[in-house]
Amino acid sequence: MGLVRTLLALSVVIGHGGRLYGFRMLPGAAAVQGFYILSGFYMSLVLNTKYPRTASGTWSFYQSRYLRLIPSYWFVLVGSLAAILLTRHGLYVSSGEMWRSFSGVGWFGKAYFVLTNIFIVGQDVNMFVAVQPGTGELHWSANYALEQVPAYGFMLIPQAWTLGVELTFYLVAPFLLRQRLSIIMVVLGASLAARLIMMKMGFNYDPWTYRVSPLELSFFLLGNLSYRIYANKAWVGGRTYQVGSLLAVLLAIVAYQAVPGPDKLKVACFYLILVSSIPGMFALTKRLRWDNVIGEWSYPIYLVHMVLLGLFEGLGRHATLVTVVASVVFAAMTSRYLERPIDAFRQRLLQRASDSPREARRT
Repeated sequence: MGLVRTLLALSVVIGHGGRLYGFRMLPGAAAVQGFYILSGFYMSLVLNTKYPRTASGTWSFYQSRYLRLIPSYWFVLVGSLAAILLTRHGLYVSSGEMWRSFSGVGWFGKAYFVLTNIFIVGQDVNMFVAVQPGTGELHWSANYALEQVPAYGFMLIPQAWTLGVELTFYLVAPFLLRQRLSIIMVVLGASLAARLIMMKMGFNYDPWTYRVSPLELSFFLLGNLSYRIYANKAWVGGRTYQVGSLLAVLLAIVAYQAVPGPDKLKVACFYLILVSSIPGMFALTKRLRWDNVIGEWSYPIYLVHMVLLGLFEGLGRHATLVTVVASVVFAAMTSRYLERPIDAFRQRLLQRASDSPREARRT
């Protein structure tokens, strides 16, 4: 499913770039939630096949997932900071304005912004935090668009708020994804019900529509349902289903703009197609090395594209194309020379967890 993951990342790039010569793929928000569904599938898969149900196995899972995210994140973080210093322009405001705003933040706020930028944890919360002008104190905000100094303005990789949501999911994944189907359905229903209640209460705008971890949990759990279908091999063995699943998802992403109808309906159809197609796609592509290599590019593409859009904004209508190309090149290099060595280390951690005496006694 590597090609699908990278196309979802490029959908976000094109969405943030304001279309590619008038062309767009899946809307960015739907692409992000599509990633959540895929993450729910992959985490269900690895937890049920690679990590033992022990304290050491759970700890190894946490280490592995964090090590998957943090090296490339730090690499792009340093690059983003360097770009801001060299160009004197941040992603939203000039660097001078950014530093002046930051100097007016209280000591607690300064520490909070530094730590969340470095360690990712809490970046999703930044979408609901603002700085009080004059006092420099942090306060909760229901609508960052109305704030004079919203917290997201201090995020060096603004789109990393989604990683905060991911980390929240990883925290509960070992205890939730292995539960009975009935429990999964109850939690899924509760998450969906909470979303509907919030909308009825008037919270039907960004950031409430797709940045709240408990509400986004439903998408991760849809991925768990896909895994349960995949685990029943009788459902996914047919080559017609496998190929048809991959083609259906690729078309749903790439040809989104060409399909008539309201966006809400088209996005809902995409979720349905993705959930029902993941088992077939994974069975078809899991041993394709080229697909796995392309899939490794998705995370670096997602991380680096915003700073590149800022650097290339002077190119006008060509900025999005140049950003797409540069993001792919950057991702290929980062995957080869940074992420693969780190992944080898992650695999050694997993092996130690699997070979631990405690696990041996249990098996």
